[in-house]
Amino acid sequence: MPFVSNEIERKQELAEKLLTWWRLNKRDFPWRRTNNPYKILIAELLLRKTTAKQVEAVFRTFFSRYQDPKALANASEKDLEDIIRPLGMEHKRAVLLKAVGKEITLSHGGKVPVSREELLDLPGVGPYAANAVLCFAYGNDVPLVDTNSIRVFHRVYGFQSRKRRPRDDQTLWNLIAEHIPKNKAKEFNLAVIDHAHNICGPIKPKCFDCPIADVCDYYHSLLILEKKLEPTERRYHLIRMPKNLTNIFPYDSSTEVWTDDRKVLLKVDSYGRMYPAHLLWEDFIELLRLDPDTDAIAFKWKTPEKKIVEVGVRRSGLL
Repeated sequence: MPFVSNEIERKQELAEKLLTWWRLNKRDFPWRRTNNPYKILIAELLLRKTTAKQVEAVFRTFFSRYQDPKALANASEKDLEDIIRPLGMEHKRAVLLKAVGKEITLSHGGKVPVSREELLDLPGVGPYAANAVLCFAYGNDVPLVDTNSIRVFHRVYGFQSRKRRPRDDQTLWNLIAEHIPKNKAKEFNLAVIDHAHNICGPIKPKCFDCPIADVCDYYHSLLILEKKLEPTERRYHLIRMPKNLTNIFPYDSSTEVWTDDRKVLLKVDSYGRMYPAHLLWEDFIELLRLDPDTDAIAFKWKTPEKKIVEVGVRRSGLL
């Protein structure tokens, strides 16, 4: 299977194929059919810790009752709670929504701010919600980083954040921003969201139906493990493994090794944890053995089907 070795071409191909797939497979929700910044902002707040389907069920009722920030600021908390109860955490949500409506009404003349700094000053509004308004309402070419996009870009690039919360990692925000075609941020961000929902799920990703499989490190790892792809066809930025494996632990880098005539990319993150790069740390189980004299290790991890696999790695065959 051909794949792109040039990183610029790789990013372009990812964006083009993702957008082509999305135009045929995109999901439809009422907040995606508007560029009203008030509706988009409130929808983003409602979408937290619930599902899009649940928000869709209350969307029309909510905005028929609270058509602008002033109406929301003057709303009864009890009435708000009654409407949004299907979403859960209705009291906490009602208090936040009223506070947002009041702040926009009193400090911004009833209009949702157009600058990121002012959006971030609104109660409960973080980088994701702020960028969602800038992107979907005001047409800015800005990225969205949440659990979904983190998972997609982790698998495509084997990206491992040094931050405790990857969504706070500016490097990741920059990486995703580099993929956005000019004036197509809305389409691209929604494509990532829908791809993560329909294809690149947290459990049992549909890798063989994936439109961006050709540029995905995770997918190529699966092919190599199943002997459907020759190791020489694999794309990686390689470094040589030191003779003594313990020497690699201080580094945040990647190393490709042979495991029983198949290649697996091992990742060493900023915490000194070594594990297969195409898996999340949560899927890694344990390092079983480390023998500095023979440069051999063994470890366990879970496959996407949650099957526990034990793999031995030897130095012979290292690139």
